[in-house]
Amino acid sequence: MPRYFPPVPTLSQIQRGTAWVWLVCQSCQHFQPVTLAQFVIRWGPDISSDVLRRSARCHRCGHKGAALQHPSWTGSETGFQTYADAVESVAQLDRLIAKYHDGSRPSGLVRRAPVWDGNRRG
Repeated sequence: MPRYFPPVPTLSQIQRGTAWVWLVCQSCQHFQPVTLAQFVIRWGPDISSDVLRRSARCHRCGHKGAALQHPSWTGSETGFQTYADAVESVAQLDRLIAKYHDGSRPSGLVRRAPVWDGNRRG
């Protein structure tokens, strides 16, 4: 029995519901909010959203390809999360990660144990 796959929405169809989306790296799970207007201007409103999914490149690991995720619902009083709040929450998370990684570039939420090479003493 053939499976039914709904048509992939265009950028303008997604933009009617929200002005921005989360891009989520499929390799390292890094996430970044992006406005859709810049991609509509670049590729046109009738382009498939698969173009964005294939073309997105992660700033953290360099992997090409991402998932699109709708903004989070924050409550009945405020509705969906705003783009400005999303950018601020990512900045806060990056500052927190950098603090616990001795100021180095954030590499994820999990602290990694030091690597033992067998040659060091003490």
